[in-house]
Amino acid sequence: MIKQIDLAKPFVNELLKLSKSKDIVSAFHTKNARGSFFMLESIARLNTKAFDDKATQAYLKLFKKLEDQLGIIDYYDVVLQQLQKQKKTDADVLGYFERKKIKALAKLDKYIHKVELVEVLTKSTEILALDDTNDKIESLQKAYLSEIESINDFVTTYKKGFTDMELQVHELRRKLRWLSIYAQAFGGVFVLQDSTQKFAWEKLYVTTEAKKSPYNTLPENKALKNTITLNKTVFYALSTLIKELGALKDEGLTNEGLQKAIRKTKTIKKEDIQALAETLLPKVRTHAVLLEEAHTLADTAILKHGLLNALVVTEKKTAVKKQK
Repeated sequence: MIKQIDLAKPFVNELLKLSKSKDIVSAFHTKNARGSFFMLESIARLNTKAFDDKATQAYLKLFKKLEDQLGIIDYYDVVLQQLQKQKKTDADVLGYFERKKIKALAKLDKYIHKVELVEVLTKSTEILALDDTNDKIESLQKAYLSEIESINDFVTTYKKGFTDMELQVHELRRKLRWLSIYAQAFGGVFVLQDSTQKFAWEKLYVTTEAKKSPYNTLPENKALKNTITLNKTVFYALSTLIKELGALKDEGLTNEGLQKAIRKTKTIKKEDIQALAETLLPKVRTHAVLLEEAHTLADTAILKHGLLNALVVTEKKTAVKKQK
């Protein structure tokens, strides 16, 4: 008898629990509902790529919209917290971000009630369930490998350098992050295997923090007959790359948002905007510096070191690693 893996259930249960709150929007924002939506989105995303199922595509759009909106709220919240910690603050700029956050929260509230979220979440457990068969898992692995290939191609496209924080640095970080989130979300389908080889780049990317990170401990399901095996050393290195690109992305997008807030609330010359931004957030660097650093990091790790090429452990006869 084929075992069916109820991938969505733990994340749906967490969201249903939060949905019982008197203020759902506040609960979703403060209790990390975004993390659960990330997991559901990742399941739907890889399933869509592997099986091209229309029902799954509909859920992917829904989860992405909710996760994106929570991400917008988080962004405004983080910028506000950074500004409020500084000795020098600006009431106009703070007010700009406060209004943006309030509008984003209202938009989330409207959408939650529009889609009848509880009913949708309950139904999604059935839609996102997965059969534990060699064919199904092999299709997932092929989709996973195709994403690695697309990342290599993406970085190659920008071999000469990055010029846009959102479309290039943030987008690359998203692509890399999915590789990690899939492994966390698929309920034991992905397993980590100790590396049989040493890599020249290990000291650069396999940090103590990466080894201890809870995000690098994958769920286990020993009852599964078919799994996808990932090289543990490469997976740790991947998390470091995601973290470092994320820090550069956050700094860059914070700078963009801060400069926009200044333009919207001040009468100021264009050439003076960055200087004012640096007085409000002294550690914010220019885009040119951040883009160059992000490109060097990506080019070195992904193209020079070929970091992702050994992530998936394959066998000669079959692409799927079976647990003993």
